[in-house]
Amino acid sequence: MTNILRAKTKFLFDRFPLTKEQKQNSELNLKEVDARRTILKSAPRRPQFAEILRQLDAFSVRKYFCTNGMKLGELKNEIFNRHVDISAVSLDDARADTNNRIRRGDNFNKIIRYRPRDNRIPC
Repeated sequence: MTNILRAKTKFLFDRFPLTKEQKQNSELNLKEVDARRTILKSAPRRPQFAEILRQLDAFSVRKYFCTNGMKLGELKNEIFNRHVDISAVSLDDARADTNNRIRRGDNFNKIIRYRPRDNRIPC
C-alpha cells in the first residue's frame, strides 16, 4: 500500500539527493503526517522543478504541469529551454483581492504578470 501525502507518495524523494536543510524538513514533515497534524511547521516537500524538467527532457515525453504561478518568473527560461508542452496556472478568483485572500501567500498581480502572451512568457 502506498502512503499518500498531498497527492504525493511519502517516498517521493528517495531518488533525489537532499541538502541537510531539505532532509531535516522532510523528516519533520513525515513526522507531522504520521501524527495526522492539520497545521504543519514543516515546509512543503518539493523536488527541484528545474531538475525534474532536465531529466524529463532526455526522453521523448510530453511535459505538462499545473502551478499556483508564484515561481513562473524564476522558471520561465527552464519552461522554454526544457520544452514544456503545457502549463496551467490555478487561481481561485479573477480578482486580486479575492484570490489573495483565499490563497494566503499568493500575489495575484505577480502571477498574471507572467501569463502567456502570444504563446510566450514575457521577459
